[in-house]
Amino acid sequence: MGCLPLIDKRQANVNGVVHWLARRDGNNGSGNLIVGFDFGAEVFVEIKVPVDLGSKGLNVLVLASRRGMLSVFEVEERGNLSLWVMEEYGVEGSWSNRFVMSFNGVARRIRSLRKNGEIVLEQNGYLLNCCDPETNEINDCD
Repeated sequence: MGCLPLIDKRQANVNGVVHWLARRDGNNGSGNLIVGFDFGAEVFVEIKVPVDLGSKGLNVLVLASRRGMLSVFEVEERGNLSLWVMEEYGVEGSWSNRFVMSFNGVARRIRSLRKNGEIVLEQNGYLLNCCDPETNEINDCD
C-alpha cells in the first residue's frame, strides 16, 4: 500500500471499517483518498474520493458517517458547503453529490453531525448553528 500520511484525525466508522482522509504523493500518482482498516478481516482498504474532490486541499474536506453511509463534506472558504455520499459502500462510482449550500461568503466549520441528520456549524470560532440539509434551513441549535 505504501506510505499514506494521516491528514485528518476525524474518523468515520462504516460497515465495521474505520476510515481516515489521506493524500498520496509519489510515483503511483497523487491525490486524495480514504484509507480504512477493517477490524474483522484485519486488512487496510483504499477508497477513492469523488473525482471532484481528488485534488482539493484536505483542509476543506471532512470525513463522516452520515446515516450509516460514508460521506465527505467540502467546506469552501467562500462559504459553500457540499455533501458527497457513497450510496453503495466500496463502489467508487456510487458517490453522489447530495447538496450544495451557500452561506453568503461566510466561512463555517463543521463541528459535528446530529442523529437527526442536522449538521452543527461553527462560525468565527464561537457561533453554532444547525443546518438541515433536507430543507436548507439554518437555525440556532436546540
